[in-house]
Amino acid sequence: MGPRTVVTNGLDLSDTARVGAGHPAGPARAWAELVLVLAARAYRAFLLTLIAAAVLPTLWSWSSYVVKSGSMSPALSVGDVVIGKPLASSDPIPTGRVMVFKDPSQDRILIHRVVERLGDGTFISAGDANAVTDSTPVPRKNFIGRGTICIPFVGLPIVWAENHDLLPLLAWGVVTGLALLVSFGRPGEPRHRRPQKNQSARAASSSRNSALVGRVIAVVVGGAVVVGGAVVLPIHGANAAFVAQTSNPGSSWKVAASSSKATSKIQVYDTAAPSGWYLRGSVSVNVYATAAAGSTVRSITYRVNGGSAVTINSASIVFSLSTQGDNTITYFATDNKGGAETPHTAHIKLDHQPPTLNVSSQVGDMTHAQWRATCARAGSSGGLCGPLDDGQGSGVATVTYVLSRSSDQRCFDGGKWTGAACTKRTSATFSSGTWYAAVPDALLDVSRTWYTITLFVTDVAGNENNTTRNFSVG
Repeated sequence: MGPRTVVTNGLDLSDTARVGAGHPAGPARAWAELVLVLAARAYRAFLLTLIAAAVLPTLWSWSSYVVKSGSMSPALSVGDVVIGKPLASSDPIPTGRVMVFKDPSQDRILIHRVVERLGDGTFISAGDANAVTDSTPVPRKNFIGRGTICIPFVGLPIVWAENHDLLPLLAWGVVTGLALLVSFGRPGEPRHRRPQKNQSARAASSSRNSALVGRVIAVVVGGAVVVGGAVVLPIHGANAAFVAQTSNPGSSWKVAASSSKATSKIQVYDTAAPSGWYLRGSVSVNVYATAAAGSTVRSITYRVNGGSAVTINSASIVFSLSTQGDNTITYFATDNKGGAETPHTAHIKLDHQPPTLNVSSQVGDMTHAQWRATCARAGSSGGLCGPLDDGQGSGVATVTYVLSRSSDQRCFDGGKWTGAACTKRTSATFSSGTWYAAVPDALLDVSRTWYTITLFVTDVAGNENNTTRNFSVG
């Protein structure tokens, strides 16, 4: 039985020592050429496979991103390509996964891990290799997609070109060009075999010329695929890994949970009134945190009245609060492994402005008819009334008055005139921004008499204001 011939990947091998047969340098050179061609073909297949993997998903509206920093190492290295799966507006943002999003603090795209969802619907992100979270929370609208596939090395030429690192870029181009050229060779093929006939020689020459043309065309096409594949990849600063926990033990970002080893508290640098309100235009607020043994506090996050979250990479933060009224402060601490405690809520109530009130009924000289017509309420005739306002403060708590009669220095107790000293306050009614003191006309002297009323208004916080008016009725 004659020697068996096996054809594999364009190489003609046999179970005899055909490699090197007729080769002018002998078997050693033939085997060297075989190894070189096989290595070149393996490189070609590897390179084209990576480029295809990076480019083909874009045909289905997926996106490719070149990693240009090491913030997510060791999961990703500079020059890797990340494939991002498109994100619909209704898709949830999974905490603990790596997402593609527009950096809210700069004009760039990031691929970082989402480590926490805040109460206002924004998200805290972080790079696995970074010791702290990203400083600015990410709104839901900024998310573009979810990191799904990582393709190594493909983006290195783009990174080199963008950084003007010409030496490795040139070296890569030369090596790739030579590898593509060598990959189309046929090792072990005799180069100087003497043809037996002219016809055979012409056929061999024609075959060699065709092979050479084929190699040149293949190199050009292959190079175009390589360059074209690199060009279509969008150049974005991005980092990614596609598990819920990074492999870097020093930065094990996890889904934020209430099992945090950090505990936060709040303190106001002032003394509240007995009502619990601070009678101040502003106060200093300190949010501070401690951590259990073996852990540290990475950051504190707080928000005021449901506004934007503020995250500070510190175990303590002091800020000024000046909004009048009942302020709601939400705060929590995050430990060094990304565990966030359940948010706390505190109320800090500020009111340093007393309410205002005035007398809108006629003052000065009035007839009994005018008195009865002014501020008359159902079931009564006559009285005093006016506007009342506490702005953004704590709200009106009481309105009282002292009404005295000049003719005999008697005081009105809400139902009759008494000879007691005019020190006792009588309660007035108030609602919807007005106050009213009922003094029926029948209780006034027939002859003209002067009266003095002093009004007092106190808000819930304890601020008080007063005003005095004189009038006569007769």
